[in-house]
Amino acid sequence: MLGEHYHEEPAAVGSPEQHEALFVCRLGQGAFRIVVTDTYDRRCALTGERTLPVLEAAHIKPYSSGGAHDITNGLLLRSDLHTLFDRGYLTVTPEYRLEVSRRIREE
Repeated sequence: MLGEHYHEEPAAVGSPEQHEALFVCRLGQGAFRIVVTDTYDRRCALTGERTLPVLEAAHIKPYSSGGAHDITNGLLLRSDLHTLFDRGYLTVTPEYRLEVSRRIREE
């Protein structure tokens, strides 16, 4: 469903909750990025882009919502597409099909 993978409102900057959330979210993130990058042969899943500095490992189901640092929950995306994905403009269906929101044309 579009927008299903957006992130919840972050805790206040500098709060103990924010520091804890940042610590928990980063555990395993490096290994996740390596596995996703290797699995996708260092190419964006959507465009085939190969410039490594602009490629990011994206969680299909956000880690903050119980998504695992697991390849079955990962996509390698160009950074601009990752931003669109996180904001609900792009999504992946349960059948692993990419859907583009109508909001892209409307906005």
